[in-house]
Amino acid sequence: MHQQTARPRTSTSRTPTALFVVWNSASRVAQHVRDATAAHAGSSAVTVTVATPQHTHEIPPLLRTPADMVVLDGHGYLPPRVGRLELTGHRIRDHHGQGITAPIIVIGACYGADPLFVDAVRDCLDRPAVLVGCDGETDLCQAGTIYPPLLDLLARQGANILAEHRADDLHALVDELGDTAAGWQARLLTPPTATHAASR
Repeated sequence: MHQQTARPRTSTSRTPTALFVVWNSASRVAQHVRDATAAHAGSSAVTVTVATPQHTHEIPPLLRTPADMVVLDGHGYLPPRVGRLELTGHRIRDHHGQGITAPIIVIGACYGADPLFVDAVRDCLDRPAVLVGCDGETDLCQAGTIYPPLLDLLARQGANILAEHRADDLHALVDELGDTAAGWQARLLTPPTATHAASR
């Protein structure tokens, strides 16, 4: 697995972190993600990591990383999957039942805000999260439209902020992007607590 990491130059408190996960086989998507995040590579305001796992089984542990924002990009399909990875609690949670804990989750692939994707992501959550995604097909160039302002917002919000306190800013950001982000949405999701507890 290859990783491109930008470390903060200075740190007086924890720097917010963003992890971008792109399956290595989606090489064009990965390149667009690298290009879109390049401006933040030397920033001390946010730590950006781009991970390009070689194998599908490497992706779930990355999605469970305790980052402030986790992005999954690649080719999206219905029923919900990105590449060969089916988005289900069974596939994403570890053998202890631990799921996704990041307060911001971005599905950059097609259909990331489709109701089926929304339900699938919710089933993988351990705590509330804001899901950002598109309800239809996305274009490769939208990485350059969506990701830089998301990283700017993350830098302004800082680390250790609960999803409930990030949601309004993310809604406003998507609205401000207007037609350049047509179909993109931000919504606060609550994990299926009762179902999750029963499955442990």
